[in-house]
Amino acid sequence: MYVSPTLYCGGCVNQYFYRFSFTRVALCMLVLHYIVEAVFHTARLLHFGDKTDMSVTGFMVWNVMFVLVRLGSITLAVLTFWYGLEQTGRDKIDIPTGNFNTQLVRINCLAAVGLLQAWMMWNFITFHLKRMRERSTAGAKRKEKKTKGKPEKDDDSNTDADEAVSPPENGTVRSRHRRH
Repeated sequence: MYVSPTLYCGGCVNQYFYRFSFTRVALCMLVLHYIVEAVFHTARLLHFGDKTDMSVTGFMVWNVMFVLVRLGSITLAVLTFWYGLEQTGRDKIDIPTGNFNTQLVRINCLAAVGLLQAWMMWNFITFHLKRMRERSTAGAKRKEKKTKGKPEKDDDSNTDADEAVSPPENGTVRSRHRRH
């Protein structure tokens, strides 16, 4: 059973947020992320259901939403951890009350979110680059097959005798009728 590495990495970040009492920020980011995942899986279902026009549109919407949500998640993290939580920051971690709002923890959370979003964008970009390369090589192969199928004529040879075409094994239709 294949489990996406994003699930493991995202799960680690979510566990980190839960343990350090940043569940509201994590919930906002998860809602954004899973809305995009729902669009992606809907497009896949449409693709598997042979609804190609709708699936192509769904994948285009997913591509745009994926990039926008990555940027939105980074923006939300910066606004929350760098500016918002700094106003109520502490000098030391207060474990009995569950207040982990220190500068070190906030910067680590911001780094974790930034690295996770950068990693997901890296996978997204490399996937699309591979896809573009595969399509270009497949298009080039199709083009080669088309040009190989049409023999190029030389200007010097105008006779058909130069072209050695082997007759079919069982002969032509006329030769079979003559034999019988």
